[in-house]
Amino acid sequence: QKLLDAAGELMRGQGYGAMSVAGICELAGVRKGSFYHFFDSKQVLAVEALRAAWAAEEALWKEILRSSGRPLHRLERLLLAHAARNASAPRQARERLRPRLPLRQPRPGTRRPGRNRPRVPRRDLRPAGLPGARRPARSRRTRAHPQG
Repeated sequence: QKLLDAAGELMRGQGYGAMSVAGICELAGVRKGSFYHFFDSKQVLAVEALRAAWAAEEALWKEILRSSGRPLHRLERLLLAHAARNASAPRQARERLRPRLPLRQPRPGTRRPGRNRPRVPRRDLRPAGLPGARRPARSRRTRAHPQG
């Protein structure tokens, strides 16, 4: 259980790619040899940690959604409970979930790259064989020519 809890905490905080068996064992207070006694690999532990996390989350969802009240109020309670559980998550995890928005607006009168370009009509790329279809011209740059 210590290993599952440690793996879940590290995955929420750092992501799967950044967590290591040594880091999991250190956080759980378990020796590395003990890790391999219980789990064959980091991948197996990650799957089990995700199953355990989903089981806890599923129980909360079922409890709230099966309670009495109007559907909209139950959904609101579910979202508030989910937000409260994730409020204690590390800052890095919250940053990953936050939508990426521009930090500042461009100054008036400045052009942003890729904007204000004239629109170029696209060629008709319908498959050949349909009435009125044209095949796009092939570019020499995309063909491979053997040397020699």
